[in-house]
Formats: sequence, C-alpha cells, structure tokens
Amino acid sequence: MSRPFADDSPSYFAAGANVLPIASGSKAPPQGVRWTDWQRRRQTDEELGRLPETHGTGDVAITLGRGSGGLVDIETDGREGEQALRDLHLPLPPTGMFESRRGVHRLYRCARPLRSRKGLRPQLDVLAAGSYVVVPTSPPRSWLTPGLLEGVAPLPEAWEEFLLSDRQQLTGQELATVERDGVGDLRNVHLASLVGHWITQGCLEAEVRQRARAWAGKVSAVPPFTEEEAEKVAASILRTRKRGRSAERQALLVGRSHGLRQPVLAVFVGLVALWGELGLDEPVLAAPHRLVASYAGVDRDAVGPSLRRLEEVGLVAVGAGRDPWGRRVTVVRFRVALGADG
Repeated sequence: MSRPFADDSPSYFAAGANVLPIASGSKAPPQGVRWTDWQRRRQTDEELGRLPETHGTGDVAITLGRGSGGLVDIETDGREGEQALRDLHLPLPPTGMFESRRGVHRLYRCARPLRSRKGLRPQLDVLAAGSYVVVPTSPPRSWLTPGLLEGVAPLPEAWEEFLLSDRQQLTGQELATVERDGVGDLRNVHLASLVGHWITQGCLEAEVRQRARAWAGKVSAVPPFTEEEAEKVAASILRTRKRGRSAERQALLVGRSHGLRQPVLAVFVGLVALWGELGLDEPVLAAPHRLVASYAGVDRDAVGPSLRRLEEVGLVAVGAGRDPWGRRVTVVRFRVALGADG
C-alpha cells in the first residue's frame, strides 16, 4: 500500500518545511489535524512524530509562508497560466519545480511576509501565508527538478515589489491608522500600501522617501524597522509604479485624490497629456487656452477657472508668457510628479 505521508514527510521536514497530511484523493487535511499554528511557527519533532501512525497512507502537503521558512508557490494551470506568467515579464530563476495534473508549481523562498494571491492573473495563483500545497510523491504529482526542496531559490526582488504593490489596498480609515500608529509583523506590506497612497496623492519621490523614513520610527517591532529598510521598500514601489503607469493615469489618480470634479479634472489630465505629447523634460508647459481645451475635451471658457482651481489645491502654479511668435500663452508649472519619470 502506498504511504506518501509516512514515506516523504520526514524528508520535507528535514528540508525546513512544516508537513501536513491530506486525505487521499482530496486537498483537505483529515478531521482533527489542527495546522493553523504551523503557518506561523516551526513544527516540532513531537508534533510530526504523532502524524504518520494515523495518517501515513494520506498524501503529503507542506505549509507555505513564515512557518516553513517563507516558502511561496507560483502555480500555473495549463498553457493559459504559463502565458499569464510570461506576460508579467518578471524574472523566474531556476528553482524547485513539480508538476500536478493541472499545471506547474514553482517554489521560492521569501523573507518578507506575503499574502496568498489566488486569481492573480487568469490561471495563475501565488500561494504564500495561510496556504499549503500538496507535493510529490502524492499522486499524480512528480518533481521536475531533483532534490525535493534543496533547489528552492530566493524569490526575486522584482516579484516582491510586484506582489506588494499589486495587492488589494487598505481602506482609507485603515491607511490613516497605519500611517499614524505604525504596525508590527506586516510593516513591509503596510508601508507598500502607504507608499502607493502617497504616490496617488501626488507626492514627489523625495517626499515619499522622507515619509517612509519618518514612518519607520513609529513601528514597534523586533528586530527594529530601520529608516534604511523603509526607504528600500519605498524605492522598490516607486520603481514598480514608474514601470507601469502612464502620465495621464497618474494625473487622473492625483486629481481624484484631491477631490477634483469635471471640468477641472479633465483640464488637469489634458495638461499632462499635452505635456507628454510635446516630449518636455521640465515640468513646465506653455500653451494657449484653446490648445489645452482641445486636449481636455472641454470648452475654452472652462480652462481659466479650472486653472485657478488647480492652483488653489496646489497641483500647479500658473503664470503668463509669450510663445516664440509673441502670442500670449499660459505657463503652467506642475507641482506633482508626472507619470513614469516623476
């Protein structure tokens, strides 16, 4: 009789993973097996020793996240999942891999706390804290690489940045509490949310970094959360945002965060779109109202009042000037970061 859990659980445990019996042919642990504590801490020899006698014929699973040394499972289902993984354009260094009936599992280790992201993309899941995965030799799974967990590589920093910045954001009230009081175990995750919030508010990169360093001093944790660590988190999120956001999208989010309504919001987005179209290096734009109105999709008469409102909320500084042909133009100096280069 096949005994996957009895045969394989000691090897996985020796490799640093917490092990969990799974009822044969299912994906659920047997009744009476309490495993929630193993998500946060290392399983003891005594706890492991009690399992094979009762559940030796079951399949073997390993817990993911902190209890198992930060294991993360990037799971694809078929060709669609593999394509979704390629479309992310994130590095995938060689690591421990196995195949199941549905697709391929890539195991990595990550020291930072990551939450599971089921449905990250079509047929693509990332399983981490709070999850487990059934592993070989539980049928019909088989290793694509040798050595059980010996070849598991560190999760690339680009993946950490992506998963922290792409996660569901905290509510406004939660963000306010986190910003005011600091946090403990999820400090990196919460700081990533705060950085995204500050960017959306239109904070310049230097201010985001300064706020991150100041916030680190509020965090009560062991070991301490240093200013240098906080700035590193902020820098990684800034890089990710720069790669993936257009200037117009940034302007729309900044405008909404300042409570702008139409036509003022349209004028702000139009100004940024025109700035980008002209390929300007400095955050300064000189243009007549009719051209701004054309890019904003509003009446020309709405441009002047909209510019005054934008100046009131601190997004731009407005002045007067003349173009090379002597015609009057409005000079707009942006006071917020613009798109990918801001």
